[in-house]
Amino acid sequence: MAEPARQEEEARRKVVSARTRSQRSQALQDARDSRASQFGPHATTEGAASTGDDADEEEDEKEEEEVVEEEDVDEEEDEQDDEDAEEEEEEEDDEGAEEEEDAEEEEDAEDEEDDGDEEVEEDEEEGAQKKKKKKGTTKDRQHQGKKRTVEDEDLVHVPAFKAQHDSWSLLDVSLQEYMEATRQKIVIEEMIHVGRRNADLRKQGRFQGLQDSEIPLVPDKWEPYQRKYICTCGWKKRERSTGKRTSHNLRRTECPFQMLAQVVMRRCGTWGIVMKRVVYSHNHPVSDDIYRSYPDIRQVPVGSALMPGIELLVDADAGTSSIYNYIRENSNHRVTMYDVRNLVARMHKKGKLSL
Repeated sequence: MAEPARQEEEARRKVVSARTRSQRSQALQDARDSRASQFGPHATTEGAASTGDDADEEEDEKEEEEVVEEEDVDEEEDEQDDEDAEEEEEEEDDEGAEEEEDAEEEEDAEDEEDDGDEEVEEDEEEGAQKKKKKKGTTKDRQHQGKKRTVEDEDLVHVPAFKAQHDSWSLLDVSLQEYMEATRQKIVIEEMIHVGRRNADLRKQGRFQGLQDSEIPLVPDKWEPYQRKYICTCGWKKRERSTGKRTSHNLRRTECPFQMLAQVVMRRCGTWGIVMKRVVYSHNHPVSDDIYRSYPDIRQVPVGSALMPGIELLVDADAGTSSIYNYIRENSNHRVTMYDVRNLVARMHKKGKLSL
């Protein structure tokens, strides 16, 4: 009994130590032949029915086969990884060789350039300088023509304007108070009239074939339908000069400040004015000195309380400097001598004063 047990143990060891499928199959076949020679062709079935030892052995064999299969898979993966590593090393070697060749070519080219004449080098330097100058000029032009966005700039934020108004006249009053309080000069960039708005409504597909009474037309008394307000520094650039005269510096900075006042029908059924698309930010300083220097602010308006005194000074043949001092001492209008001369000329032109 010791000899069969030894043979069976040796056969099992061969199965476990087998590294390939062919070796494992051969070891299993040898084990079966050895068992059949010892116990007969039906020894496995009979032994399983009586003791159950062969069933355990079969399970062990299955487990051993699974272990061997896993080992085979691991070996195949290791072989594949080794092949990939070898390919990467070959590629790196090729790249290194190419870099060395490129470096040698560059060195040869540099040597050839050094051997050239000095005149050729000077010409190349001049050409490079011209290219740099041209490139810098192109960049400056691109920078000048590029429109700046709100996010790209250091902005000065101002308080918000009243959102709703009951009429255009009340809006104008509120706007004057708002400009005086916040030191801003706000102007109207564009308007849309009521007639144009109503014509656009009639052309819309949803209102085709309907009577005017069935279309939400804007009443004529609300003229205009829309106004767009901007900062006085926000006018778009419009070049009209031909280059014959000196171009003076302007305040135009493409300021992003804007307000869109639009006539709308409220939920309660009444009409009113609502502010839309508002941007309460400037890309330039906002101060009292700057505000007082704007022409419309520093000059004396026609309806000012100073006008009667100015007319008396002009009737008395007072000089421009006297009128200038009178305006400066009695108001916050920072007029210039040119402003005073223009004011007197306008008064004479309208016939209020005799020449």
